[in-house]
Amino acid sequence: MWLSNRSDRPAPILATFTPRDALKRRNASICHICLTKLPKLTHEHVPPKAAFNHNNRLFETLVSDRVQSVEQRARRVRGGLTMQALCKTCNNTVCSPYATEYALFTNHIHTSPVIYDERGVGRLLSLSFNRLLLAKQISTMILTLEYVGFAETHTSLRSFVLDPNLTVQPQFRVLAFLVPNSPYTGTFLRHHSRVDTFAPGWGFVGGEISHYPFGFVYTTKIGLNYRPDLLTDITSWFTSAQNSVTPEVIRFYRRLTGVGSNAEALGFSRNHPQIDYL
Repeated sequence: MWLSNRSDRPAPILATFTPRDALKRRNASICHICLTKLPKLTHEHVPPKAAFNHNNRLFETLVSDRVQSVEQRARRVRGGLTMQALCKTCNNTVCSPYATEYALFTNHIHTSPVIYDERGVGRLLSLSFNRLLLAKQISTMILTLEYVGFAETHTSLRSFVLDPNLTVQPQFRVLAFLVPNSPYTGTFLRHHSRVDTFAPGWGFVGGEISHYPFGFVYTTKIGLNYRPDLLTDITSWFTSAQNSVTPEVIRFYRRLTGVGSNAEALGFSRNHPQIDYL
């Protein structure tokens, strides 16, 4: 008769995976644009490599499964920030024109003369780019950064990227700003929420992708303490006509980050660019 509490019987060896590991594996095997399942996805630069995303940098990881010291949260990125999230067709064919337009746009910001508004606060930029293509690149970056579950639930956003002529009313607002050329800048936050029950004005629902010289927040709720009045609403770009390239002067504000980390909200300064990425 076998007794389950016999000490001389070896314990079974179980191969287990945490939900985080399973999520990471699934995230890297299903294209975030077309949802095709493949053994291996390509690496997409966020933002595009030609949009000043080609240098080695040291990021501080905001969410980590390691011990939370500053040194152990460090993540060295070589050759620009990339995400393994897109199939070859979506990366090199479907999204290529969007990335090209976005790179031209950021280089235009980089080379444009600095002209401020009448208050000397907002910077005025004359833009003559296809705003619909820029919105599609913004959508591509959001879908690339987010876990594949986000792509599965945001069907209209994926359709918007897959069809170059399609317009869409996104389920969130997109608020943009200019990012200074500083070693501390760079914020990549997946969709998350912050309650403001005990910190009124710091509530937030959404994410952020910012990198010199341009950044944006995609959000359904943003607290007043984040100064949304100093963010420029560009959600209308998603509903622009395909050939919407009429020159337009837009006021943007210069900010280190749109929403930053919880630590920054509590008054702590940042030491490195920050990323929510495992």
